Amino acid sequence: MAAIPSLGLGGPLRAADLEPVLAAPRPAPRPWLVRSRRVLLTLACVWVLHVFDLGFTLLESVAPSFYELNPIAARLLGSKDYVLYAYKFSLLGVGSFILLWLRRYTVAELASWFLLAASFYVGVRWYSYYWCVFHGRVNPMIAT
Repeated sequence: MAAIPSLGLGGPLRAADLEPVLAAPRPAPRPWLVRSRRVLLTLACVWVLHVFDLGFTLLESVAPSFYELNPIAARLLGSKDYVLYAYKFSLLGVGSFILLWLRRYTVAELASWFLLAASFYVGVRWYSYYWCVFHGRVNPMIAT
């Protein structure tokens, strides 16, 4: 039987020397998207969508046909822009802090997914609004 070449460890390497290495248990694979990461990713997406929502709201607030559906934001649109920024980001920041604090619980993950779905719905409404504006169609979101 031919010996396996030496690795410089004082003699030829035998198959019996490899058994402890081969028999070592592998660590359990850790899933990449654990709950806390999923909550963090959904909240990051929510922040991006809310920044777009704020930008579109401020962009369209000067249009005479625009009607803000949020009554608090509608009142704040008449004041300085930074007041609306503070309102929007303070509510989003407090809500995000609470969800990040509870991110290891199932209810926090469900709440963050619900918040992402609601934010996505607002994005779809903005898309529908701009599609109707650009194509000259009547949209129920546009006051006549």
